[in-house]
Amino acid sequence: MKHAAVLVGVVLLCAAACAAPTNPPLTSTTTTAPMWLAGGCLDSTVGGRLDLRYTGTPNVRGNLRPHSSTDGTCSGPDIYYNTLVRAVEQAAANSLCGTLEGYPLAHRLAPAAFDVPDDAYICDTGSSNAST
Repeated sequence: MKHAAVLVGVVLLCAAACAAPTNPPLTSTTTTAPMWLAGGCLDSTVGGRLDLRYTGTPNVRGNLRPHSSTDGTCSGPDIYYNTLVRAVEQAAANSLCGTLEGYPLAHRLAPAAFDVPDDAYICDTGSSNAST
């Protein structure tokens, strides 16, 4: 009888240890990068400056279009186009502008009284661009 009890204990112990492992529940750890600069109308913090409509995608030619309005509505026609680039430094912005616009000169947009990240640059095209 003693051997039977030991045998039953061993069988139960083995059954518990040999059972299929339970997998932990699946969890998602997807990380979404924060938006750099949302598309839409950029209103200057200085009165009288033209509103700028930004498409929301940096480093694309013509992604920034000044409008004739100055009240944050971007109303009226766009009067020409510009290109907004994202770069870690001036030299990189100049290079991007040279590639996109054929004129390698950029200016930081933040000091121009717009609420944009410090790494936002506007390309100098060397001339006014007609609206397209």
